Amino acid sequence: MSASLMEALQGLVTPAMLKTASSTLGESEGALTSGLGAIVSKLLSALVAGTGDSSLMNTVAGLVASQARDPGALSDVAGLLTGSLPTSTAAIAGNQLIGSLFGVKEGGIAQAAAAAAGLKPLSGASLMALAGPLVLGAMGKAPGASSLTGTALTALLTSERGSLLGAISPAAAASAGVAAVKQAASTVAAAPVAATATAAATAVKTATSEAVSATTAQVAAVTGAAAATASAAARTVAAEAIRPVAASPGGSGLSRLLWFIPLLVIGGFGWYVWDTKIAHKAMTPAVEEKKAAPAAAPEPMPEKKAEAPAAAPAPEPAPAVAVDAGNGMLKLALPGGESITYAKDGVESQLINFLQDASSVIDKKTWFNFDRLNFETGSTTLTAESKDQVSNIAAILKSFPTASIKIGGYTDNVGQPESNLKLSDERAKKVMSELEVIGIDAGRLQAEGYGEQFPIADNGTDDGRAKNRRTALSVRAR
Repeated sequence: MSASLMEALQGLVTPAMLKTASSTLGESEGALTSGLGAIVSKLLSALVAGTGDSSLMNTVAGLVASQARDPGALSDVAGLLTGSLPTSTAAIAGNQLIGSLFGVKEGGIAQAAAAAAGLKPLSGASLMALAGPLVLGAMGKAPGASSLTGTALTALLTSERGSLLGAISPAAAASAGVAAVKQAASTVAAAPVAATATAAATAVKTATSEAVSATTAQVAAVTGAAAATASAAARTVAAEAIRPVAASPGGSGLSRLLWFIPLLVIGGFGWYVWDTKIAHKAMTPAVEEKKAAPAAAPEPMPEKKAEAPAAAPAPEPAPAVAVDAGNGMLKLALPGGESITYAKDGVESQLINFLQDASSVIDKKTWFNFDRLNFETGSTTLTAESKDQVSNIAAILKSFPTASIKIGGYTDNVGQPESNLKLSDERAKKVMSELEVIGIDAGRLQAEGYGEQFPIADNGTDDGRAKNRRTALSVRAR
């Protein structure tokens, strides 16, 4: 299964597709190659690990069959990346696959892959939205995929378990080191087009052999500055490795497949380095404490026992409980010492609860409406009380430094649709710019106006129109 699955993936993840992704997301093709490779590696590893779960296999088989019956499911790569195809077969099946394999860990996995590849957090989420349909599409190339069963999928994955995991293992890629992979890519790049397959096969085989033979001690040594250098080098290798094969149409099956192997190896390596840095950082205090402990010191006599040191202060908890500030408002102290005052059921409360709840699902359909944010009539000028709420949102985002949001602007249906759309977009971007001024990084923010689309009330009444004239936010990363 691994060869046919890899060939199917190679047929889908083409240089042309990466070029489209680069143009859509504003990221380099090399970084996107690394990030997509990391996410695809995670997906394939999770699928192989889940072969013992018959319920999961039945679910995935159904998703494969569903997408296989829609030949054009992957035709709009840009739409999948931007989330503008929420009702398409590929988008729905991909979201269900990601949810079945990762659950609430989806956001963290996307962020980690983006960080390892040097991408913006939101680009990681976009690649996750693309990776699910791609993997399903690759499995959909198998014979009989349109009626695939869980038992058949389990058999296919199990039969190639060893070779598939060997091809995508992040630990193996890290053990090999950047030098081995870079040498492989250099050999491919230097070879004449006619000899690409032979030269590349030898280089990749050498790199893979070195990866498998490396020791656990070598893996553990990949931390700190070496990790950052390796990740950057890996992204360069990815861009170099793609070009020679793309220039040789009609080559052998091996030559067509070779460019995709570095994608998974490099992606897995970047992921492993990121994971290793985090694990090393988390383990270091315990290791140092163990080294500092005295060896077999005799227990002192009771009357001479030293007074126990005062307990270290507990870490400051995440925001949870607010106190009554009067006038129906609550006051909440955030980590870092800043306090906010807000309405009990206001957007601040909804945002905090969502970010604190690990079970809350991040999707593009969940929006929280601002309750104290207004503009001067027909303009983008915020009222005074609106700026207070914008400041509150900024304070919350500072307390959750890995979170990112999107601001949406909406109007009623009075006036010309084009003018309403323009005004709503300008207002959404105004809120975003205010957050930037307060200190929120632009990379954590998006803004878009939707005009009179998506009304939440009846535009036939004054009250309904007032409710439709709103600004909202949606969490895109926790």
